[in-house]
Amino acid sequence: MYIALTRTRIIVLGILVAAGAAAWTIWALVDTDSKRIGRTLTAVEHAVEKGDMSALAALTDNDCLISGIKAADFLKWYGSVQGVVGVKDVSLYDLTITFDPKDTAHATATVLTFIQFEKHPELRVDWRIEFRKHEHNEWKLLSARAFLPPPAGTEIPLRTAYDWLR
Repeated sequence: MYIALTRTRIIVLGILVAAGAAAWTIWALVDTDSKRIGRTLTAVEHAVEKGDMSALAALTDNDCLISGIKAADFLKWYGSVQGVVGVKDVSLYDLTITFDPKDTAHATATVLTFIQFEKHPELRVDWRIEFRKHEHNEWKLLSARAFLPPPAGTEIPLRTAYDWLR
């Protein structure tokens, strides 16, 4: 009786492990829009850390506004001050993505970041980012706005960041 009970438990455990492995495999193989947006944000993270303005430009939509400024103008400005700002590391947390039910090519994300600087303390910034879907299921930034963490929650005018990071 003991051997039969143990054999049954082993069989049930084996079935559960196989089902879990199958579910994980399916999840890993399915490429969703959420995963694509996550990859876009990771690419932005790496480009900011490296100071690669051309990579950042490639990740933005032609109509993109960063902190209310056209992306091309913002990236030109940021490229000129990045040595002073000195971003060392960017970490992304708590990504939440919402898809527009009326426009499947539009999504909004909120993400918490911790930014480490060369000469300044770490800074927490909450981002609200809009994305537009392009050809080949590629998602690009349509807008990006930075906010102080709660309770303040006020928008950070990014061009002024240079003044308080000098």
